[in-house]
Amino acid sequence: LGRFPIFWGESIYGSIIQSGLYPAYDNATISYKFGKLKYDILLGALSSKKNTDGFLIRRYLSGKRVSIHFNKHYSISVGEQIIYTGENRQISIRYMNPFAPYFLTGLEENERDASSDNDNSILFFHQRYVFNNNSSIFNELIVDDYQIDNSGLEHAIGVKLGYDKIFSFINNKCLLVLEYTNISPLTYIHHGEYTSWQNLNHNIGYPLGTDIENIQLKFYIQNKKNRTINIELDYLLKGENNTNSLWVWDEILNYQNNLAKKYFFFKLGLIYNMN
Repeated sequence: LGRFPIFWGESIYGSIIQSGLYPAYDNATISYKFGKLKYDILLGALSSKKNTDGFLIRRYLSGKRVSIHFNKHYSISVGEQIIYTGENRQISIRYMNPFAPYFLTGLEENERDASSDNDNSILFFHQRYVFNNNSSIFNELIVDDYQIDNSGLEHAIGVKLGYDKIFSFINNKCLLVLEYTNISPLTYIHHGEYTSWQNLNHNIGYPLGTDIENIQLKFYIQNKKNRTINIELDYLLKGENNTNSLWVWDEILNYQNNLAKKYFFFKLGLIYNMN
């Protein structure tokens, strides 16, 4: 119980589910482990916003996840999370139910507290396989909105594939991380009032936001004197949408998925730990 950023996923440097790299929000979490299974449930209060009419829109986040650690090599997790908002809306007991799916509850129009209440649920999945040579492969998948009918909208999904390895080089500890991320243009954003996946204008999911394709390479070297050199390379293709983009139906329906902007980032850093 407290105010801290939540990390859910496999990528410690940029999970697309909840990265932990954003302003913290007040939350309560419960984790219960029995055998190879672990169950997590989350309830949080995000930053509130005022709409154009001056009314205060309360924003809340709930989530639940089931993880299975089959052995020391393979683990898998599946879950869902939801942002629900409304004018002076209160915490919903329905979204504290550990068994009922959020997306089904969100369809119950007669169960909403007010006509202006909004809900945006996301399904997610992540897994990791660890090899015997201190390397592993992992992936993450989010489904914000999958179009099962001819709505005219694109699917809103996100995918991450990753590889990492710990090894020694000239008596130095090394970590290599390679990741590929693809977030579709409508992922994280929503037509509800302030139901986009952000807190204090920072992305709760992938730090670089939505409408992107990204390749990241990170390399860390630590010597016996507690000095760490980190080298990071980023290649980013970026579209026009971000998690603060307004949902205008005509523009959304006519949107052309065009990753027009290209960026290349390079980072070189030195970390020195002192007693």
